Amino acid sequence: MRKQSSFPVLVLFLFCTCPAVAQGTPAGGVTSEDLLDLEPQAVHPQPPQDPAAAKESAAEQAFAEGDLARAIDLYHELGAAHPVAAERSRLRVTAAWLLFQQGNPEGAGKELTAALFQDPGYLPRAGIYSPEFLELFQNAQRDAMLERQRSAARKLKQGIEALTAGDTRAARGLLVESLELAPDLPRAVFSLAQVDLREQLADAALAGFERVLALERNAPEKLPRELKAQALNNIGVIYFGREQYEDAAHTLEEAARLNGGDPRVWFNLGLARQKLHLDGTGLDALRRAHELDRRDAEIASELGRAYAGAGRWMEAVAILLAGTQAHPDSATLWLQLGEAQRGLGNLEGMATSLGKAIELDPADIQGAGFRAAMARAQSALTAKNFGQAVAAAEVAVRMRPDDGSAWALLGLSQQALGRLQEATQSLEKAVAVAPDRADIAHNLGTAYLAQKRYPEAEASFRRAVTLDPAATEAAAALARLEAQRTGSAGVPRDGTDARRTTARPKATKRNLGAQLTAVDYPPLGIRGLLVESVAAGGLAELSGLIRDDLVLRADGRPLTQVAALLTLLESAKTPSIQLSVLRAGKPVAVELRLR
Repeated sequence: MRKQSSFPVLVLFLFCTCPAVAQGTPAGGVTSEDLLDLEPQAVHPQPPQDPAAAKESAAEQAFAEGDLARAIDLYHELGAAHPVAAERSRLRVTAAWLLFQQGNPEGAGKELTAALFQDPGYLPRAGIYSPEFLELFQNAQRDAMLERQRSAARKLKQGIEALTAGDTRAARGLLVESLELAPDLPRAVFSLAQVDLREQLADAALAGFERVLALERNAPEKLPRELKAQALNNIGVIYFGREQYEDAAHTLEEAARLNGGDPRVWFNLGLARQKLHLDGTGLDALRRAHELDRRDAEIASELGRAYAGAGRWMEAVAILLAGTQAHPDSATLWLQLGEAQRGLGNLEGMATSLGKAIELDPADIQGAGFRAAMARAQSALTAKNFGQAVAAAEVAVRMRPDDGSAWALLGLSQQALGRLQEATQSLEKAVAVAPDRADIAHNLGTAYLAQKRYPEAEASFRRAVTLDPAATEAAAALARLEAQRTGSAGVPRDGTDARRTTARPKATKRNLGAQLTAVDYPPLGIRGLLVESVAAGGLAELSGLIRDDLVLRADGRPLTQVAALLTLLESAKTPSIQLSVLRAGKPVAVELRLR
């Protein structure tokens, strides 16, 4: 026999209103048989129950026996630990219902709030509960939603802090939890996309930022203008990384319209426009970014580069000089300042700035020390300060011993200083680390030739021609050596052949009459042929070329090798060649007259 209930009236009421009376297994886990004394029935073996089912059976038994306190405790425990989320909500609502029937509406409200915090979509079955309990349920829905929003905001804040600290793993976990509580929280969606971007998951990041924009369609008031602009900015950055420059520019222009006070938007827009060769508007955007944030080293660097690329050396120097004052430890800014000072003709200032870059980045950590040493060596070599050129090239070699250009520059500087054996060793090292460079093979040939090591010189010139059939200087030197070897012509043995990629006047029907050197200024994006000397009466002098001119293009074609200009000179069918020249930082057009 079951224990007699000590609460007969309450039990009868529960039978009338509890979800236990519903068809099938009720929300409270209580059946009508639990409330009635039935005739004894045969006992049949039952299959083993899992722990949760066993505990729920115990709760039903406690309820049937009138032990509401134990039934409530058991339902509460089940609701807190059941492995199935939907079941946890059902069991906690049952516990709340029993608390309400026990006369504890406050406890029932807390239990309902906890249940609905976990499952805000849970709905009570119609016709089961009393109107008073349903009202309590509605209040709990409101409280649970507020608590979910507060909890989501806390996790969002923690996630942003983790992201700021560089802990993307922790940030991702916190932001995912925040979105589980508030799926349409714009800042959380945005921040999670930032995590994806930081971890180089570009596709996921793009989808995340686009989801931020999609939130505006459903609730425009929930998406702050500033956040939308940031999302557009990041989408633009992703497009830029994919080389979709038109899409990037369009997206960034929209971001700039929304938030014209964000310097990073203008900076990115400037970069995109430059890639589209919209140099004027690109420069305007970079200038706007600099006006908004004059202390940003990256913006100052890019603006200085843009001014230099446009040949506006004075403005480039002004921007970069201010940049070095704001960021005196930036080797990159000092490097760029030195290059701009060279363009302006301030060689003394250039040497000082490049030296500062080397001093600040002696191990080339910032990637500026090596370039500064190379630029300083090249400049000194051009100015015939061969000792300084050797010293600077030695610094470059120490920084990057696996760079063929550094070894080649050292060899050329040593050769110019008359240290031929050292020069040969340096150039041999250059060939070893850069075996595919025709210009280096040619330079090694000139070093061998200067020492009258003719077989080695011939082998080096032949290698240069094999690597680059257009290497006319190497081809000419090779022809002379082969002619000497076969006895068909004499060859000068004084080592006066061109060094580096240098072209001296040759006995051709069109003698340029100038010594040229191929130069490359990576920080400024400028490559061309530097006029080192002009012979009297030659085509160069008659056309108006002067020492230190930098020839950038011939008939619109970029010039990066001396041989290219010499070949064009020999093969031209027109009476003149149009040269684009940079003279003292100013673009000049020179008509190279061939007759």
